[in-house]
Amino acid sequence: MENNVHHNLDDLILEARSHLDDKEFDKMTSIAHEIEEHTKEKNNEEGSYYVAVLNARILEAKNLLNLALKNFMKSLQHAQFINDNILTSEAFNNVGRCHGKMENLGMSIEYFEQALTFNPKNVKALNNLGVANMRLDNNEKALQYFLKSYPLCYQESYTLSAAINLKNIAALYTRTNQLEKVEEYLQKAEKIAAEVNNPGLDCSILNHRGDLLCRQKDYENSEKILKKALEITKKLDDRDIEINCYQNLVELYKSKSDFKQAYKFQNILIELKEKMHKQRLESKVSELYSQFEIGLKEQRKKKDQLEKEKLEAEKRLVHLQRVYSNILEIGSLGIFSETMRKIIQTADTIHLDRNIPTLIEGETGTGKEIIARIIHYGKEKNPAPFIAVNCSAISPSLFESELFGYEKGSFSGAKRSGQAGKLELAQGGSIFFDEIGELPMEMQSKLLRAIQQKEIYRIGGQKPIILDIRFIFATNRKLAEEIKLGKFRLDLFHRLNAGYILIPPLRERKDEIQSLAQMFLQQFAKNKNSKFQFINSEAGIILEQYTWPGNVRELKNALERIVLLYNETQILPKHLSFLSDAFSDDINDKISGKITLDLPKDGVKLDDLLDEIIIRTYQHFGGNVTKTAKQLNISRAKVYRKIRKIDLESS
Repeated sequence: MENNVHHNLDDLILEARSHLDDKEFDKMTSIAHEIEEHTKEKNNEEGSYYVAVLNARILEAKNLLNLALKNFMKSLQHAQFINDNILTSEAFNNVGRCHGKMENLGMSIEYFEQALTFNPKNVKALNNLGVANMRLDNNEKALQYFLKSYPLCYQESYTLSAAINLKNIAALYTRTNQLEKVEEYLQKAEKIAAEVNNPGLDCSILNHRGDLLCRQKDYENSEKILKKALEITKKLDDRDIEINCYQNLVELYKSKSDFKQAYKFQNILIELKEKMHKQRLESKVSELYSQFEIGLKEQRKKKDQLEKEKLEAEKRLVHLQRVYSNILEIGSLGIFSETMRKIIQTADTIHLDRNIPTLIEGETGTGKEIIARIIHYGKEKNPAPFIAVNCSAISPSLFESELFGYEKGSFSGAKRSGQAGKLELAQGGSIFFDEIGELPMEMQSKLLRAIQQKEIYRIGGQKPIILDIRFIFATNRKLAEEIKLGKFRLDLFHRLNAGYILIPPLRERKDEIQSLAQMFLQQFAKNKNSKFQFINSEAGIILEQYTWPGNVRELKNALERIVLLYNETQILPKHLSFLSDAFSDDINDKISGKITLDLPKDGVKLDDLLDEIIIRTYQHFGGNVTKTAKQLNISRAKVYRKIRKIDLESS
């Protein structure tokens, strides 16, 4: 009887997968419910695993990745409970793959590696590790995983996967310009591709072949093959391969010195990338809206939280205004003023020309590195490296070796194999010099030469290393004043100042303070499972009146501190007591709960004074009669009479 149940389970899973390919989600959901019923009747933990996986697959296909991830995590728990290594390995791989789709590549690699600890021959996990490391430019690691994976693909009859792996191995050898290796593995991929009917694979291999011919200076055949690949990929509507074809065509025409054609295809490439970015942005917004609607339906089931639902909806709509920041994954970025909008617009413009060095000036804590990352990434996820160098944190004696690297045996204590410097590590991407004003004078001339000549020598090296780098600099000092003091070179300043962005301090952008504070409050409340929802109006005024010498970073830390120390629904003036030294007596009174009364010189009646105390207390508690009565130990009726009296006199 047990074998029949397992057989039925296998049949249902196969049927569900066929519906997934056809995007028949309702049928998949129905099958998931059917498996769930079997599971309940037989107390079958394996059934629970497959229910979670099917639900996750449906959500993943609908691009609801956060919800899909929760279900994949459920499936992992079931697999671990069953103590089945194969299922556990598959579950870890699914979780890692979902993280990869969400661009959390570091996290995805951790889960793929966990998958291999339970099943070292998990071909899918090996493939995914190769792809993830390839996207992060960890070329040696990626190569190891693909070389280990493709023989296993043959054993498991994953012929298509084997061909894709061989193509990826060829691509990795292309990155290191090992053309003989590229030829060897490309031929292997072409041989398998001839046995597999997959136009997408054929097109991708053609694209790599065209690139290889270009590198071998066979421009005529390279052009024919690349145009053929481009023609096929347009029919397939595969934008990723299409972009690669255009990039290779641009490089081909540059190599031929046909700059007119190179310019033409470069413009087409830019337009195509813009379209892809727009589609991804729309898809992300659609995902956020879908998640919002699902969350709203769940909230509606709780009658006692109707008001909270409304506030949540408003907060989520505000969250959509920051979707650009979320897609880039560069940290918290709130665009709440015209000043910041213009700064972001300038950063986007500078991104378009990688040859423009950029200087970002601003006080500590204003978010200079975030702007630097926007310049690097632009409006799409850029896989190129972003290398940050803190000029104030490196010893002057070590700065040259850190920046330029060194050959083996260059000095005592050097690694036997030598070491690449930060500039080499940034090849193809951006290098960000934070606190450039701290750079030693003797290093400034060497950095100036690297920027101007676009080449460097390692310490002890004889061969020049040609640089393909975007230079970005940041400082909290006024470099013009440092030049007058003889601490910074004028020629270097002019060179790195081609692109210039000034980020004003937060005290000059008071219109942003409450919006930024609300954004940070939401983030910390969510992460720490706190009740906090909004900022009281009086507390908001206090936040605006404080000077924030530490700028946005200090504001963020202040909100995190409040969420850690308290757990209420709103931030009140009393929560800001640690800022009280900066405030006037009136504001300190609001924070501490004191009531200050002005006594006229000609005296005052005791009854009038008592009335004033009641009214001030009533205002302090935001119009709450019960709290006012309790604080003054009087009846609620007395408070009501006093308020009514004031209303009548004012009317």
